[in-house]
Amino acid sequence: MPVSRTWTSKNQFLGIVAHDLRNPLNGIVLAAQLLEGEKDQTRRDATARKIAKQGLDMSDLISRFLDKAVLESGQVKPQLECFSLAALAREILDLHQTRAREKDILLSFDPGGAPPDVQADETFSKAILDNLVSNAIKYSPPGTRTFVRLSVSGAYLRLSVADQGPGFTLEDQQRLFGRFVKLSAEPTGGEMSTGLGLSIVKHMADAMGCGISVESQPGLGATFHVDFPLRPNEG
Repeated sequence: MPVSRTWTSKNQFLGIVAHDLRNPLNGIVLAAQLLEGEKDQTRRDATARKIAKQGLDMSDLISRFLDKAVLESGQVKPQLECFSLAALAREILDLHQTRAREKDILLSFDPGGAPPDVQADETFSKAILDNLVSNAIKYSPPGTRTFVRLSVSGAYLRLSVADQGPGFTLEDQQRLFGRFVKLSAEPTGGEMSTGLGLSIVKHMADAMGCGISVESQPGLGATFHVDFPLRPNEG
C-alpha cells in the first residue's frame, strides 16, 4: 500500500521534532542532577544558568515548529498596520547584543537617515528581523561584524542584514528557503539549527507581500534583503 505524501511529511516533521528536542531535554536532566548534589554556590549558579539556557532553547524550538505549522495551515493572516521599521530593528538588535558580545561580534545599525514607516504585520516583521539577526550571529565567527541597514527603494523600505560568516554555496542558495533544510555552514558557537528559520521567514515575507532575496559568495558572508511596502502616500 503506497504511503501518502502527507503522512510521510508528518512523520518527517515528528522525527525532526523528537530529534531536536532530545538534546536540550537531556541537557536539562543532566544539569539538574548535577545541581542536586552541588555544594559550591558559584557552581550552583553556573549550573542554574545552564538549565535556564537549555529551557530557552527548547522554548525557541517549539515556537519555531508551531510557527511553521500554523503558517502552512493558512490559519493566521497578516494584520497590516503602519509602524517604524527602524524602531523595531533597534529593539531586535538590543535583544541580541548580549549574545553578540559573548561571541565577540559587533552589531551595527544604519537607519539611512529618518526612514519612513512601513505597512506590514509588526509581529511577522519582528519574527523576520529576529531570525535574520539571530542567524547572522549564529553562523559568524568571533571578531566579525553584522550590519543591519535600511534604505528606500522605490515604493519599499529595504531591510538588509549582512554578516561576515562563511556565506552560501550556489547549491545552498537554491535550497535556502526550504523547510528542514540543513545547509553546509555550521553554527560557530555550538548553537542548534532546526532548518526551519529561513523557511518561516519566507512564508511571513510572502504573506505580507514583501520580497526577500540573498546575496552571497562562499567565504565572503551573506546579505539578506527584505523589501517592506512603504506606508501609503510616503512612497
